[in-house]
Amino acid sequence: MTLWSSGTNAVLTDQCQALGNFGVILNVSQDLVTADDGGFSLQLNCYPMPGVSVLGLPLNWIQFSLYVSNVFGNNTAAFQWQAWSLGATGFPQGQPQGTTQPQQPVPPFNQPPAVITNLPSNRLPKGSSLAIDLVIDTSSHGVTQAVFTVGLPGAELQFVTLEFPASIPFNFTTGRAGVPVDARFPIGGFQVNLVGPGNLSNAAFTSGAGLLLYASDALSVQSGGVGTACGQYAGAVTGETSNILYGPVITQLREVSQSQSFGLFRAAKTISLRSASAVYVIGGDGNLWLEQASFGPGHLPPSRTQVDANAVGCSAVDANTVYVLGSDGNLWLEQAPFGAGHIPPKRTQVDDNVVACSPVDVNTVYVVGSDGNLWLEQAPFGAGHIPPKRTQIDSDVIGCSAVDANTVYVLGSDGKLWLEKAPFGAGHIPPNRTQVDASVVGCSAVDANEVYVLGSDGNLWLEQAPFGPGNIPPNRTQVDASVVGCSAVDANTVYVLGSDGNLWLEQAPFGPGHLPPQRTQVDFSVML
Repeated sequence: MTLWSSGTNAVLTDQCQALGNFGVILNVSQDLVTADDGGFSLQLNCYPMPGVSVLGLPLNWIQFSLYVSNVFGNNTAAFQWQAWSLGATGFPQGQPQGTTQPQQPVPPFNQPPAVITNLPSNRLPKGSSLAIDLVIDTSSHGVTQAVFTVGLPGAELQFVTLEFPASIPFNFTTGRAGVPVDARFPIGGFQVNLVGPGNLSNAAFTSGAGLLLYASDALSVQSGGVGTACGQYAGAVTGETSNILYGPVITQLREVSQSQSFGLFRAAKTISLRSASAVYVIGGDGNLWLEQASFGPGHLPPSRTQVDANAVGCSAVDANTVYVLGSDGNLWLEQAPFGAGHIPPKRTQVDDNVVACSPVDVNTVYVVGSDGNLWLEQAPFGAGHIPPKRTQIDSDVIGCSAVDANTVYVLGSDGKLWLEKAPFGAGHIPPNRTQVDASVVGCSAVDANEVYVLGSDGNLWLEQAPFGPGNIPPNRTQVDASVVGCSAVDANTVYVLGSDGNLWLEQAPFGPGHLPPQRTQVDFSVML
């Protein structure tokens, strides 16, 4: 299994042949919400067939985007189309400049208004859908139409159709006609990204999960990133980012040829360790560090030792031992010494196809599989024990936070948070459990009576028992806002990851008059 992240996803091709009609549908299974309500975009990023040019400039990247944002008006769904000659600095000799620019050389042509429909807010509720479909000419293999569709629960589908002309009668600013330009370009491959709404922005999702469906006559996953096959321009990767992770591309039958899950999988924490003086931190580049106090101004980043690379999650046992989730979905138990000459360090594989974990100790760990099943797994780990001895706890899970081997907080795919207790296994799925809260996207346990809870609105709370009916939400105190992740030290101290990628160590008192509370910055550019 491979988990692709942020602005990079699987590249789909048809063995370097020009693609026929194809498209992507995003089906939302958990509300898509950004911490600052700034919105996001769905990008169908395409790679033209080698040799395609416009006005003598090589065309190497075409973007079809659907925005849910304020970019084209407050709370709107809108489309955008851009064709790029990346790296171009000037027009070839004999081609005068006009209403185009070298890096976007396709002349303007008639297009419908960008706004497809108005929205209640810059978020999409569960049951919504976005789709981008390309219609291809069977003889030239060029794109003749792009159809952008928005679906909201209980409402009619709204869409616009963008027509690409076979000839744009390009008039330069001098008034004389240029050579007509054909805007119908053949496509050799593409990738799909769910990222920020343009201008190199980041979308810090506080909740979000769903399925990407790819429809085409024939598609296969390229064994390598952009630029490794089919004449792609290696620099053609979107500059927008997010904290979304993409699961493996799965072959489907019937009308849909491929599908791919996406989501936050935040319980595979990017910050972890129950110590106010040390914390494991994953940077935006996927490098995992053990960072140690002193924290604050003059110590950004603080003293740190690299543990591993290509990580998307971690969950600490102590400062010498940590469970590490790799970008390939493999889960490892890694042990000191760390640092130069030990990257990766001594490690033992625990399992594969993992999206989240929460350890009890070096021999026992709760593991969420890519199928949504939650397991309690126990040593021995390693070759011949993948998966290891394990007991199923629950299903339809996206995250968890361990109290001990008999008690665990479990976050369901419906956003409900439960405190679940042994016995586990057959006949106990789900086990004895008590609902703690709803509209939750993350949590970090203090003990069986106290837990830090991250709501879908980006607010972080310290919640306390009693839990259950009549106490949803339970007694709670707000800790901070605009949060996308946390890791508890104790009931008075917590590491908090903001939507801007800044990591803080925050301390009580919490609540009104203390938002944010007393805090010390630990690092920046931490993986969202």
